[in-house]
Amino acid sequence: MMIPFRPIPLLALSLLLTAIPAALLAAPPGHGGRPGGPGRGFMAEHMADRLELTDEQREQIRAIHQAHGDETAPLMEALSAARRELDDAIHAELFDEALIRAAAGSVAEAEADLAVRRAQITGDVRQVLTPDQYQKARDMRAMFQEIAGELHERGRGHRHHPRSSEGD
Repeated sequence: MMIPFRPIPLLALSLLLTAIPAALLAAPPGHGGRPGGPGRGFMAEHMADRLELTDEQREQIRAIHQAHGDETAPLMEALSAARRELDDAIHAELFDEALIRAAAGSVAEAEADLAVRRAQITGDVRQVLTPDQYQKARDMRAMFQEIAGELHERGRGHRHHPRSSEGD
């Protein structure tokens, strides 16, 4: 039996990559809630450890994210709503190119708003890092981008893969 292979959506992957390390440092240790969801706290601590952040730097970064949290949440919600509207337009009973283009434009606008906010947060976090820590963060981001590119390339052209060899 064959099941469809679904590569990681490029947009989701790019959001993850541009958020490293700043967004990963948002959640307090062991925090599974907003922002970031389950596992974010563990990943944030791992990144903070790799960057050898001091306790003071960790607190400063958390404060930056908390200060921007009220502004970021509505942007994320707007992006999610815009994507739902685009999906609805794509799967509408009747094809309507103008509706699809308008919905796609709304997604692009919401993504741009969120990208600007992430860049502002990243810039604020960058001010907390030492030059060595900043270089380490850039190196980690490059490594994640390379891995993501490899994963994306592995998915190209392989639309299906066997679930198991039993019963085929």
